Amino acid sequence: MISRCKSVSNFSCLMLFACLMLLFAMDLRAFTHQGYEAPIDVGNISYIDYYSILIGGGQLSSSQLAEAYRLRGTAYSEDYKLQRSLDDFNKGIFIEPSYPALYGARAIVLERLGRYDAALEDLQTAIELDPGDFLPYKSRGNLYFSIGHYQKAIEDYETYLRVHYADPYRMIWHFLASEVLTGKGEGALKNYSSNVDLEQWPGSIIRLYLAEGSVNQVLDSLPTEFNETSRGQFCEAYFYIGQHYLLNGKVDLAKQFFVKAVDTDAKRYLEYQYAREELKKI
Repeated sequence: MISRCKSVSNFSCLMLFACLMLLFAMDLRAFTHQGYEAPIDVGNISYIDYYSILIGGGQLSSSQLAEAYRLRGTAYSEDYKLQRSLDDFNKGIFIEPSYPALYGARAIVLERLGRYDAALEDLQTAIELDPGDFLPYKSRGNLYFSIGHYQKAIEDYETYLRVHYADPYRMIWHFLASEVLTGKGEGALKNYSSNVDLEQWPGSIIRLYLAEGSVNQVLDSLPTEFNETSRGQFCEAYFYIGQHYLLNGKVDLAKQFFVKAVDTDAKRYLEYQYAREELKKI
């Protein structure tokens, strides 16, 4: 009898531990950049290790297990372990086929693998499953931009910005798509940017695109030191300066800054990925 009570007690402790670990792991997602989730290590235990413990524990409900696969798949994706990431998203979708966030996450990996049609299908599924979530429009706008469907990109960015009207990055991407398509992106950027503080990053980028600032002012607004914390901001600055030069027909200068963006090795940033794509085109 005593042995059975201990067994029940141990099982209850395992259940409590698993639930607490999942909640703690999900809290780690609070640090978020536009379009990706950055991994945070606590001590010597990585994001991937946390979720692997949860997945292997056998104590999660189906919805919790699907979420754990999504989070581990995201961590794999950020480390460019794309096949492992795709495998986790596939497992999560098999468990919870009506979970829209899994389709949105899988679309990002499919895009990186060059499977654009499949990525677009996943984003459409995410939109249909949760019409109130506008994040898939942001991701689909980025995808349309990367494959040269600029009008569709503009439409998705506008849909997204109707709700997330203070997202400076989507304002910038809307401007870039409009400039490539019509050369008339400045007016919309001027209107959108009234919703953000241009004294804060990436305000100097927006000012550059509005012809109210300069490349030197963008560079001057960067942190004084290049380190793990500032790596992403340097990558963004170099990429968007590259785009500025590209729009002005200065291809050699654009290439130099795209190379600098890639050299930051900020792999978790969209700008790193797209700087590599631009270098393939030049």
